[in-house]
Amino acid sequence: MNRYVLKPREATILALLLAADREMTALEIGRDSGLCRNGNTRTWAELGSSLIRPLLIAGAAAKCGRKPLCFEITERGRIAIALFRVIANRKVRHDADA
Repeated sequence: MNRYVLKPREATILALLLAADREMTALEIGRDSGLCRNGNTRTWAELGSSLIRPLLIAGAAAKCGRKPLCFEITERGRIAIALFRVIANRKVRHDADA
């Protein structure tokens, strides 16, 4: 089984994808990550593509019948996911109150 250690920013993107209720493009992932605030559509798309690449590889491996990658999320990654979930839940609750 292949192993890939998620870095904190990749763990945050993973949490973003899990919290999204729709499909997202690489451009949206790069822009929403907040890692390149003064970017343009090209830089956001490249950033989004590089952040999501490990997850796409895992999905491709699962689709072709190979065992999926085992993600080992570091402690910093777990913290990033937890913080993102708190932020995402607050945003959803705020929208529900409106």
